[in-house]
Amino acid sequence: MKAVIDTNIFIQAVAERNALFPIYGRLLRGEYDLIISSEIFLEYREILSTRGNPDVVVKVLRAIRSTPNVLSVDPTYNWRLIHADPDDDKFVDAAVAGNADYLVTDDKHFNRLKHIEFPKLKVVRGDDFLDVLASFKQG
Repeated sequence: MKAVIDTNIFIQAVAERNALFPIYGRLLRGEYDLIISSEIFLEYREILSTRGNPDVVVKVLRAIRSTPNVLSVDPTYNWRLIHADPDDDKFVDAAVAGNADYLVTDDKHFNRLKHIEFPKLKVVRGDDFLDVLASFKQG
């Protein structure tokens, strides 16, 4: 299973006390593949650096770089589907380029994708992705 995780979810998932922490833990255990692009990595780094403990930031960024199930893609097409916040398009582009099963976000701008026939992306909230991971591991 492959997923693109929006920064708003990723930042929560790396915090040990957050309910979404199992998303990060399961990534590190190789239970799913995380698809990222250079743009996504840079945004993760930027936001983590402004909000997190520097030691934790370094540890998380190293994990992203060295975990074998973090798959880097280089999107060759910009879909430009998130008109309300074009900066979010990088997640759509990576999801399409990486053939993601899920795009995980709590950002309402992505609701627009539910009404687009092509490219068809399955957008789920962070809590719902936890359920997906639980059922995926059991099945």
